[in-house]
Amino acid sequence: MALAVPGLYATIHGDMETTIGKVYLTREALAKITGYATTECYGVVGQTKRTPNDLLYFLLRRENVTQGVEVKFLPQGVHLVIHVILELGVRLSEVVRNIREQVTFRLDSMTHVENIDIDIVVTNVRSHEG
Repeated sequence: MALAVPGLYATIHGDMETTIGKVYLTREALAKITGYATTECYGVVGQTKRTPNDLLYFLLRRENVTQGVEVKFLPQGVHLVIHVILELGVRLSEVVRNIREQVTFRLDSMTHVENIDIDIVVTNVRSHEG
């Protein structure tokens, strides 16, 4: 996949050639795929987003999954930062590994994006009930 920043389209940052033409990927599309893949992982209570003052985190509802994901297109690939709250009592390293694998699998199978760099920020741990 060749990544480009077309000047004409401010929100469209990735493109790839297919047999039927070019496909353009937006940050929002990649963030949505990433967000859904993350929330389906065992041990994830939800995603969070930072407030403007960076002091508080809010648990996002499922339809707001893109707000817990930062997407940056780089010349060598895509960099993702995912903010999550994990369930108390789970092995954090295993959940983080699972998130990384699921997101990589989903993006590769759905978009053929390569060279994905993923940072996962565990903002909190809590029981699933509240």
